[in-house]
Amino acid sequence: MTTPKKLYCYVDETGQDTFGNMFIVVAIVVDNERDMILDFLEEAERKSGKTRRKWIKTRTAERDRYLDMAISSKLKGKIYFRIFHNTKEYEDLMVLVIGQSINLYVEANHLAAYKATIVIDGLKQTEAKRVAKSLRQLGVKIRKVRGEKDESNALLRLSDAIAGMTREATEGVENYDKLLKKLTKEKVINEL
Repeated sequence: MTTPKKLYCYVDETGQDTFGNMFIVVAIVVDNERDMILDFLEEAERKSGKTRRKWIKTRTAERDRYLDMAISSKLKGKIYFRIFHNTKEYEDLMVLVIGQSINLYVEANHLAAYKATIVIDGLKQTEAKRVAKSLRQLGVKIRKVRGEKDESNALLRLSDAIAGMTREATEGVENYDKLLKKLTKEKVINEL
């Protein structure tokens, strides 16, 4: 019997403040290279001056330097996002994006067996139980689902930054719109 591969999925979202007009979910899926990627991202945060701050609390120059350093070929095929409009089904949409992201990652990496740990920014324990149940119903093999503050983990902070960049691109900020299109075209970031 094949030993299940450990997967980790880091999730953040933005747009609940638009009251259903726009909702963006970002999921980053990694496996045994997680610790190396965390070190790499922490170094990018330090060198760019972004440090552990959320996207919204970071100056534009630091955001740009961070994105330039952080989004590299090391992350190709690991970042997924989806933009939703005219809906308030936030939890269901987040579950959908997580399920699609993990399934695409498993398929692309030809994994026979896996168990996923899902880490979602700000998720409460009661919500974690519902999300885990919904993911299992979709056939996703869950090890556990938990919430964390994005300040506590470099991969959550990256998902926050990608969500922020995607939102600003969607809202018409030209340099982020160009960057998102470029990264999507190069398959560094994958739109679902």
